[in-house]
Amino acid sequence: MRILPHWVAARRTLAMLAILPILSLATACSDNTQPDAITGPDAPSVQGDLQSAFGSGTSTAIVSQLAANTCLDVRLASTASGTPVEIWGCNGGSNQKFTWQSNGEIRVYGNMCLDASGGQGNDGDPIIIWPCSGAANQKWTPTAAGEIKGINGKCMDVKYADPTPGSRVILWPCNGQRNQKWDVSGSSGSGSTTPPSSDSSSTDTSSGSSGGTTTPPAGAVTLRPGADIQAAVNSHGGGTAFYLEAGTYARQSITPKSGDKFIGASGATLDGQHATTYAFQGSADNVTIQGLIIQNYNPPAQMGAVKAGGNSASDGTSGWVVEDNEIRYNATAGIRLGTQMKVLRNKVHHNGQEGIVGIGDNVLVEGNEIAFNNYQDAYNPGWEAGGTKFVHTNNLVVRNNYVHDNHGPGLWTDIDNYNTLYEGNRVENNTQMGIFHEISWKATIRNNTVSGNGFKMNSWLWGAGILVAASKDVEIYGNTVKNNANGITAVQQNRGSGTYGTHLVQNLNVHDNSVTVSSGGRSGIAQDIGNNAVFTSWNNHFHHNTYYIGGNSHPFEWMNQQIGKSQWQGYGQDTDGTFN
Repeated sequence: MRILPHWVAARRTLAMLAILPILSLATACSDNTQPDAITGPDAPSVQGDLQSAFGSGTSTAIVSQLAANTCLDVRLASTASGTPVEIWGCNGGSNQKFTWQSNGEIRVYGNMCLDASGGQGNDGDPIIIWPCSGAANQKWTPTAAGEIKGINGKCMDVKYADPTPGSRVILWPCNGQRNQKWDVSGSSGSGSTTPPSSDSSSTDTSSGSSGGTTTPPAGAVTLRPGADIQAAVNSHGGGTAFYLEAGTYARQSITPKSGDKFIGASGATLDGQHATTYAFQGSADNVTIQGLIIQNYNPPAQMGAVKAGGNSASDGTSGWVVEDNEIRYNATAGIRLGTQMKVLRNKVHHNGQEGIVGIGDNVLVEGNEIAFNNYQDAYNPGWEAGGTKFVHTNNLVVRNNYVHDNHGPGLWTDIDNYNTLYEGNRVENNTQMGIFHEISWKATIRNNTVSGNGFKMNSWLWGAGILVAASKDVEIYGNTVKNNANGITAVQQNRGSGTYGTHLVQNLNVHDNSVTVSSGGRSGIAQDIGNNAVFTSWNNHFHHNTYYIGGNSHPFEWMNQQIGKSQWQGYGQDTDGTFN
């Protein structure tokens, strides 16, 4: 689909990794930034302290003292080795029930243990689940103060003391702060819980499930498991609303009519059972898909279980709305875009190649969680894999999404995307670039939080939190870019021409961002075309940014040199910047 640059050919095959460790983390918040004490009716209901639960063999929730009704949670109820642990609203799910063993293990799903990733007990190591092995990094000791101490005497810690649901749990030196304090609650009896199957045929999810509705809309045709959905579509005119009651609809492939709506009750599941190509496809316009779980479909590479578009804008649909669904464990992509499509508040995770992909004008992608796609490393991200990939779009808006732990780039516009807006996204722990705008055109990248990305592709200036590759007229501002393999970068290679001219890094304006670079990481521009115009005459500027560089003596790149602050400013960059 894309013309591969020379670096792809040289790129090594990704190792099969379940999780990407974060290499450098900031300290937890200081006292004056901690939330106020939780009292009154919002306080967690605590049945006992940690020490009373330790070794009891009783399954309990582990409640954070950082925020009300907030529990330790295995992300998305995944049972995969390496899945990170986070905090989330207490919901009684199996992914929030932990059994305390007398040997120090904290078990979930019966055979998985809380594990300090990497086994060395370094500051910032993420807490994950891993098959129980008896290793030191799986042994935990509760204290009378409410701490959970692990390897090297360090504490289980909510990262950055951030009470937001989805905040990660890491290993950190004990400091007595509330983000390291825990209680137990919700005793549920002895014994282990049964995990959902690896292809997630269960409808139990961690951080919420599909946004199903409890009652059918007026005038809807109600369908029950076992019904032939396509037969129902065929027997009704366009513009019909179909309400799917809870349960599994096996091997259904639906070609809607224009204006049709498909609305799921909570737990309504379309299951392709690895034998069906698409859940939805066709040429109808203005279709709505809402509140469903869509799983285990087998679309071809670069296509999606929900297929609203094809290989060009002319063979796609218009006006589809895909909202409040959970789209998971499909063989390649979860969603293939069409024109004027809205993709809203979905959970798109653990798909075999990528979460969202496609071509289309005036597309809105907003409020989704896009996570763990290409989780088996079945596809090379140098070709196409990761969180998203948008191609030949005009007026694309990607806003307020949580994009994390994808194997490949997080958010990726590649090939002749024009007038793109990335704003308000939280992009974390993707193996390659966080936000990647490649051989495309005018774009605004603003007010995103981008952290922990790029550590599986960190040579040259790749692996950046935000990377612009051979793309013209890009403005980058208001972003917090923290502890990625590289900071904010651009690269110029010989990438030929596209719809709007030669692919150049030109008129790049990077300003008013906060950039924290890990040891060895850089921000700046590099080229391999033997032409320094990208530095001298193509109007590329960094200004008024704030940098946290610590002991990094060469945190910048310019004129194909790794340089320090004084040389960076000597080249006219960030003369009004702040350096910490």
